[in-house]
Amino acid sequence: MQSVDGFYRLHVVTRKRLGLPVQTRICFRRWHSMIIESSPEFVGIVRAGRLPVAAAIFITDDRTMMYKYGASDPSALGLRPNDFLFFNAM
Repeated sequence: MQSVDGFYRLHVVTRKRLGLPVQTRICFRRWHSMIIESSPEFVGIVRAGRLPVAAAIFITDDRTMMYKYGASDPSALGLRPNDFLFFNAM
């Protein structure tokens, strides 16, 4: 659940920056308990020190991986955390 909470903080920042509605934390917690914990989906998080600066939720099956949600801290984009996240997820 910690990975969902780390993702959610960045999700709120990103959605507000883009002027998009924010899904509720309970939505992601339920999704995590119903889907991620029982299948090969995963949450990837990149940290700068202890602070999460990029996160993404990926859905996978035997042959495919799909990027479902992503979020990042705009103040850390110079570190290229999203590039690091995608490179390591693949």
